[in-house]
Amino acid sequence: MRDQSLVRDLDHDQRAMLVVLAGQVRGLLEVHKERQALAAATQSVQEEQQRLQQARQQLEAGESRMALVLKGANDGWWDWDLMTGERYYAPRGWDMLGYAEDEAPDDGRLWERLIHPEDAPRVQVIFDTAIQGRGSHYSAEFRLRHRGGHFVPVLS
Repeated sequence: MRDQSLVRDLDHDQRAMLVVLAGQVRGLLEVHKERQALAAATQSVQEEQQRLQQARQQLEAGESRMALVLKGANDGWWDWDLMTGERYYAPRGWDMLGYAEDEAPDDGRLWERLIHPEDAPRVQVIFDTAIQGRGSHYSAEFRLRHRGGHFVPVLS
């Protein structure tokens, strides 16, 4: 009630100034709310960046461990990205077949050219089963042709 009587006692210019000031106060309150929201969003982004950094560090540590295991195993491992078709063969695998890494004859049909003809049908079934996700794992024993012409046993 007292506030209403104060406003009644103001002249027109003072009332206009009061309206302007009230608008400015509302604007400042909005800016304050936006700053609080921005601070909260910034905090969330910083927390997410920390989580991503930790995940990246864990991934790098896991990759380092995997590299050590693969190097220490002295196996000729391989990897095939089914989405892109890109294949990778470890240098040791080429060595086992009599090739240097830089002379590896991979053209996408390598397996078909190198596998022993008697092993191909059986291994193809095992491989197809694994690719289609119908098996719990992939494991196959077969023979691949060495650069020297003889066959070497392979466990894949």
